[in-house]
Amino acid sequence: MSEPYYRSTVVRLGAETAEFFQGGVLIFFAEPVPEQLESVSVIHRPSQVLSGRLEPGHTICLGGVRITVRAVGELANENLATLGHLVLYFDGATSALLPGAVHVDAVPPPPLHPGDTLELWGAA
Repeated sequence: MSEPYYRSTVVRLGAETAEFFQGGVLIFFAEPVPEQLESVSVIHRPSQVLSGRLEPGHTICLGGVRITVRAVGELANENLATLGHLVLYFDGATSALLPGAVHVDAVPPPPLHPGDTLELWGAA
């Protein structure tokens, strides 16, 4: 696939996201964000509608860093399409324990800043 099938831009980071980063978890929500979840979320603004399905072997590009998807929960694609909600676990697990979970390589989450992009790419 030569183009991403989803693209979004980080708008802001909730006040508590650093704690989740340290724990290897990133929680994304597209605007508008539920007030009770704003402090723990990476708030983003999609610029491209989801036009594919996130699956194991696909790539997530965060601020220019490419990370391989290992497992996708049964509700993760629906949550992303309807709410811009994506929960990434940087643990390398090959099966999703939670329906909305997306497990990726066991690497430290890349630092994110407003203006960084989130892109989803198919398998190479």
